[in-house]
Amino acid sequence: MLLSGGTSIGLFDSGLGGLTVLRELHRACPGQRYAYLGDNARFPYGTKSADTIVRYSRECAGFLLKQEVGLIVVACNTASSIAIAALEAELSVPVIGTVVPAVREALAATRSGVVGVLGTNATVASGVYEAALREREAGVKDSGALLPGHGGILDRTDALLAAMPIAALAAQAFLARPA
Repeated sequence: MLLSGGTSIGLFDSGLGGLTVLRELHRACPGQRYAYLGDNARFPYGTKSADTIVRYSRECAGFLLKQEVGLIVVACNTASSIAIAALEAELSVPVIGTVVPAVREALAATRSGVVGVLGTNATVASGVYEAALREREAGVKDSGALLPGHGGILDRTDALLAAMPIAALAAQAFLARPA
């Protein structure tokens, strides 16, 4: 999926996890230009209110639009869970989130009909994964959503990653991909 005219695909995440999405996009479309924003100054998003997550997402998308991107990928699960509808309604470029692709992959992979969801407190509380699973597959027995409060593990992991030198961590995550 190369965008015409050298237009970039913009991605944002509340931290560095979105680099895995960037890596997969780069593998699929190596000639494509990308603009990545890791909002390390305000993460983790998973502990913030829905209004704050939507506001942060709008600001990140606004920054990417100033980079003249032709498509925005919300590579943050929390932002995809909470803010995707607002971004899709407001932005002049297409917006892709993580929920639908993740649900599609999970449904393709499950053999038992049980799908587990690991997410931040805000992601789990949003209920979007459960809704997306029900919408796409009536045979799923249980979404197995993480119990509220356990999402803090992911929030603390982001905080630990932030303490590491950003350039080294970003290079490690992106360059560790197989050739």
